Amino acid sequence: MAMKTILVADDEADSVAGVVLELKKRGFQIVETRTRSQAADALMRTVFDAVVLDLLLPEREAGDARKDPPLAKNGIALLEGIRRGVCAAHGTGDSVPVFVITGLGLEVKEVLARVKALSIEALFSKPLPCIRVAESISLCLQGKP
Repeated sequence: MAMKTILVADDEADSVAGVVLELKKRGFQIVETRTRSQAADALMRTVFDAVVLDLLLPEREAGDARKDPPLAKNGIALLEGIRRGVCAAHGTGDSVPVFVITGLGLEVKEVLARVKALSIEALFSKPLPCIRVAESISLCLQGKP
């Protein structure tokens, strides 16, 4: 069985370090990005088995003068792009499990409603429950080719 690859898109490496470690312990290959542009680029090039997506990603790193890829508006726009099939590598994108993480309080109802309408697997608030996030992803991908 091929190793499953997960995109972890979060600008705060410390916030997701525990999740990344737990996922690696479970045998997943991890691709980390720190900006919306990097995440959009990765999604255009690679088919991921799952995506862990922070809703509040900076556009780009300081000093980066490249033109933004089409999905690089914000975390929600990236999620919408995945679901619409804008990600060339993902085809329709309907089957890609997306786990949303956020530093926004879970009380931000309008944001939560919009995100949940996009068929996410789960929503986790920071600070992240690392083992629970990794277990959720493992369970979701269990038995998928």
